Amino acid sequence: MAAGLIIPVRRKTGGINTGVALINAGDSAVALEFSLRNEAGGEVASTSIEDFPAHGHTATFIDQLFDEESWDEAPLNDFRGSLVVKAPGGSVAATALELDAAAGKFTTLPVTPLQ
Repeated sequence: MAAGLIIPVRRKTGGINTGVALINAGDSAVALEFSLRNEAGGEVASTSIEDFPAHGHTATFIDQLFDEESWDEAPLNDFRGSLVVKAPGGSVAATALELDAAAGKFTTLPVTPLQ
């Protein structure tokens, strides 16, 4: 559990996609800030959840997390980079999976706390 996390992500149309499950480990609601970054570390999209409830949880794929306009502004249909998640004033935990279009093919991904 940490106030911020970084997760490697990939997305390829019709193939690979990264899914992330998050939980608010705290006793009060927090805001979550998401930053999608390319391989060079540059931000290509961002979004947030204003009121993530205490002990709440959610799971999503990166192409569902960012709106259609974000995907049009960057080459995210064949994307490799990282997802930074911040919970200012709170604490979150996460699990990440990379799923392939082929049945039964998936990989667990590291979730690293931000210092």
